[in-house]
Amino acid sequence: MQVGGKEDETGWGVYEEARKGGAIIATAHEHSYSRTHLMSNMMNRTIVNTSDPLTLTKENSFAFVSGLGGNSVRPQLLGGSWWASIYAQTCLPADPVCISNGNFGALFGIFNVDGQSNKAAFYFKDINGRTIDSFAVVSNVEVPIISTLLPAVAQASGAAFTLNVSGENFVGGSVVRWNGEDRPTTFTSPSQIMAAISAADIAGPGTALVTVFNPNGGATSNVRSFSIGPAAPGLLTEDKSDRAIALDSVTMVRDPFALLTGNNFSLDGRRRLMLFATNLNLLPGETVSAVTAQAENSQHRIYSLPVEFVGKVPPYDWLTQVVVLLPDELANDVWVSINLRGVLSNKALISIKS
Repeated sequence: MQVGGKEDETGWGVYEEARKGGAIIATAHEHSYSRTHLMSNMMNRTIVNTSDPLTLTKENSFAFVSGLGGNSVRPQLLGGSWWASIYAQTCLPADPVCISNGNFGALFGIFNVDGQSNKAAFYFKDINGRTIDSFAVVSNVEVPIISTLLPAVAQASGAAFTLNVSGENFVGGSVVRWNGEDRPTTFTSPSQIMAAISAADIAGPGTALVTVFNPNGGATSNVRSFSIGPAAPGLLTEDKSDRAIALDSVTMVRDPFALLTGNNFSLDGRRRLMLFATNLNLLPGETVSAVTAQAENSQHRIYSLPVEFVGKVPPYDWLTQVVVLLPDELANDVWVSINLRGVLSNKALISIKS
C-alpha cells in the first residue's frame, strides 16, 4: 500500500486487522507521500467512497504513507484508483492525483475540530509551506448502536415507564433522547441503558424517535421508532374495586342481572346493559360496529355481547355509554370488556342471576 519501490515487509494481515477495528493506518519508510480513499478491503483495494470527510467505522478505514522526512524524494512507480493524493519526485504519466517535484514535509493533524472529539482535520505541508493534501476524518467507530427497545409500544395517556435500550457502545455518559430531547438515563452496561419516560411523553398517539448520544465521542446512534397507540378505552368500576359500574338500560338498576326482563322496549324480553367508558370516541363516519364487547366466565370461555348503542353521556363529553345485549348462556360472575378498533379495555366484573 504505497506508490514507490519498497518491497512488502509486513503482509496484508496488519492492514486488514487495523481496518477491521476502524483504525487509521499510518506508515512511512517509502520516501514519498500518499493517502488512500476510505477502504473496505486493503488487500483487494476496495473503495467505500471518495468523499470528504472520511468516516471511520469498524471495517472501513484508510492508509497513508508519510515518508518525506528529509533523506530523499523518490518517484512514483505504482498507481491506482484507490489513491486520493500522491506527492513524489516524478509521477506516472496521466496519473490524476499525483503532484511531482516533491519536497520534504510532514502530515499534521488537528483534533477536536468544531468541538467534536471524534472529528479531526489533517494536512500535508512541505518545507516550502506548500499544502499538498488536506482532508477531514470523523470517527464513528464507537458510535452507539440501538438494536432493540423494550417496550417498543405504549398506549396514549398511559403511565410513566422505564425504557430499556439494548445495543452496543454505550458509555457511562450515554443519554437517551426522546424526539431529540434528553431523558434521565441510567447506564447498566456497554450493551444496555435505561431511560425514564414520563406520562407526558406518551400523552397522545403517534411515533417517538429514540436515539442515544455519547457526549465523550460526540456521536449519535441510529434512530429507533417507538409507537404510541390510541389510549385504551376504560370501563368505569367502583372505587378501589374491579366491579363494573353497570346498569339495566331501562330501570337503571345495578347487578345482579337476570337475563330476561319485563321492563323492555324490545319484543324479545332480553336485558340490555349500560356500560360506561372513558377514552372511547367514534371517528366521523364511524358506527357502533367500531366497538365490540365480550364476557368471560371463570372457565375463560368467551361470549360475544352485541353492541347496540354507543353515545356520549350528556353533559359529560369525557364519558361514553355503551349498551350491550346479554346472551342466554351467561351465568354467575363474568368479566366484561370492550374493544375499540383493536384496542382492548380493562376487564370489569358483573354478576348474573341464575
